[in-house]
Amino acid sequence: MALQSASRRRSLFSSWKRSHGRSYRDGSAEDNRRYKAWSANLDDLVCWNQRHNDAAADVAAVGHPDEYDMREHALVPPVRDQRDCGSCYAFAALAAIEIKARRDGTEPGPDLSEQQMLDCLGPSCGYQSLGCRGGYLEDVFSYVSAERSARQVAYPYTGRPGANCRTKNASSAGALTLKPPPGYAQVAGTPAALMNAVYNRGAVAVYFYATQDFFALYDGGVYPASACARANPGDAINHAMVRF
Repeated sequence: MALQSASRRRSLFSSWKRSHGRSYRDGSAEDNRRYKAWSANLDDLVCWNQRHNDAAADVAAVGHPDEYDMREHALVPPVRDQRDCGSCYAFAALAAIEIKARRDGTEPGPDLSEQQMLDCLGPSCGYQSLGCRGGYLEDVFSYVSAERSARQVAYPYTGRPGANCRTKNASSAGALTLKPPPGYAQVAGTPAALMNAVYNRGAVAVYFYATQDFFALYDGGVYPASACARANPGDAINHAMVRF
């Protein structure tokens, strides 16, 4: 979002005063003092959003309904099986990208390659992910932003990390990329922020603590928050999924 013109800023400030019940008179000394402080906060907000690649964010609060299910809008890809491989980070991040592409009309039915992420995001390629031993959502988004994500048919899933990254040999037909780098923006971990992001932007890929005993029994419904609590602060986050 570009910094607003003076007239646009004044208009936004007037709207902000009405919304928050501020009664100081336009053009008064108090009004000018408050406007100066508000304008400085606006600059900080815009700069923060730009640093986090959230340039499209508006300064006004964006609403969302109490309920919204992307499945009702045919935006969610089919459930997939990662097999006996700790590749949840690849599935979650690529599912978020696929949903975003469907939502924006970029690609009606994308099916991106998780295998490509297993092969191409290791330390030898400058990333921190470890194939089937786990990895990072940020690595996936950064890679797709710097390179591209091939389609599943061009780079099929085996559930085992390959010895080499084969992006250059995979067909670019139907591939997707993310711009601008690094290809993602962080969302505050509050219910309101997550609901707003899902409704107004697209799916959100999240990290998750899955206790082995409890999560193995989950087969549907709302997963209780108490089951997500780590017994020790040092316990590692061990799962990733997509929130829609």
